[in-house]
Amino acid sequence: MKLNSHNDSPAPASWNPSQLQPAHILVMEFLTPFKLTREDLAKGTGLDIWTVNGIVMGKIAVSPEIGSKLDSFFGLDSGFWLKLQQEYDDALRLCAHPLPAR
Repeated sequence: MKLNSHNDSPAPASWNPSQLQPAHILVMEFLTPFKLTREDLAKGTGLDIWTVNGIVMGKIAVSPEIGSKLDSFFGLDSGFWLKLQQEYDDALRLCAHPLPAR
């Protein structure tokens, strides 16, 4: 996430933290373009379908175990999904408690 150097608030002003939500990235950047279903993801990762549904719906956060399975399934660098979750969590905290202007 890029911060505005003037006051450390997210830029641009219309920015929405949901753009960083792992569920959004998973669906828009991985499942949809590769025409994968939730069932495909569950089978490929070894996660149960309830967990996959929870992740896709944004109700289950990416844990280290889930992140590792997603990284392996998609052939991504270790820690990709966990870092994405951490960045999303940080963005939510920043939106809830913006830093004071300098």
